[in-house]
Amino acid sequence: MRSGLISHWRKILQIFDGRREDRPHCSDANPQQVPSTSPPFAVPAGSVQLENGVTWSAEQRSNVVAGPQTLLRVGVAHCADIFFGVPDYVYALAGNAASGFSDFAASAKLQLPKFIGFDSAAIAGISFPTGGSEISSNGYDPELQLPFRRALDHHWALDGMFGITWFTTEPHDNPSFDSTFELERDLGESGSIFDATARQRPRQKQALPILERLHSYLQAQQATALPKSPLGAAIGYALRNWVALTRYAEDGRLKIDNNGAEQALRPIVLGRKNWLFAGSEAAAHRAAILCSLVQTCKHLQINPFVYLRDVIERVSTHPARLVSELTPREWKRLRQVSGAQAA
Repeated sequence: MRSGLISHWRKILQIFDGRREDRPHCSDANPQQVPSTSPPFAVPAGSVQLENGVTWSAEQRSNVVAGPQTLLRVGVAHCADIFFGVPDYVYALAGNAASGFSDFAASAKLQLPKFIGFDSAAIAGISFPTGGSEISSNGYDPELQLPFRRALDHHWALDGMFGITWFTTEPHDNPSFDSTFELERDLGESGSIFDATARQRPRQKQALPILERLHSYLQAQQATALPKSPLGAAIGYALRNWVALTRYAEDGRLKIDNNGAEQALRPIVLGRKNWLFAGSEAAAHRAAILCSLVQTCKHLQINPFVYLRDVIERVSTHPARLVSELTPREWKRLRQVSGAQAA
């Protein structure tokens, strides 16, 4: 059994998503929340996914960093995929561990039905002796793995893996059993700094010059287009809202579209006949505010009932100059700070 500290960061890039509405995929798990062991979720059929990450481990008085740990996953059937492990470089920071490139590996995965709340899968693979002499096993080693995962709440999850490996060059050590157990916590928005930084640079370098040329072109066309013509109205609308249209290029956290807002409106649109009459214009305005707060809470993974109950109880006595503390985002941040201090 392997024991020690393990810290990992992994990023997943969906190169091509082959999912269709009439062909549901196996799991509704968040694809960004992947444990450092092989995840028990299969890539949707027809999809290609690239994973990349870094792992630091401390065990048996050795500190080791391994990266970039690149995996290429291809969904080949319903609940099944194949994936290839590109050799990563293992660097020993301290201790007697060796440094060098790892072996290339190829595997096939079949996602199993959920059992007592656990997601699981069966994986069969083989490694090829392509790594460094001190890292590689120097043989074609088959292995079987059974990864599992169970979400405990919105932030915590228990995951791990049971594995059996057969080392062809060391038959006296066969079979070799390996088990890993991890208690994982999702960093939430604090982990999105990697995504925001990655988006910010290409937007500044590539998108801004194009937007500037488009702005100059629209200004030149506005001088020749009739203001009330369809073209003139479209150009005028774009220029009046230019700051809002280009805001996404200034901050990597912002999306280029408003799909999130459109999806948040879907429940309102689907049920509009049920609340067709609000009673008065003021009541409709209050209902819109409540709907906005509820959808914002859902986006931030806040229980809307807990938030609204707390805010309604305190809003009459809360200082007006600190009203921003009652917004869902700031409310969540302050709760997290107070919880950390109490701990």
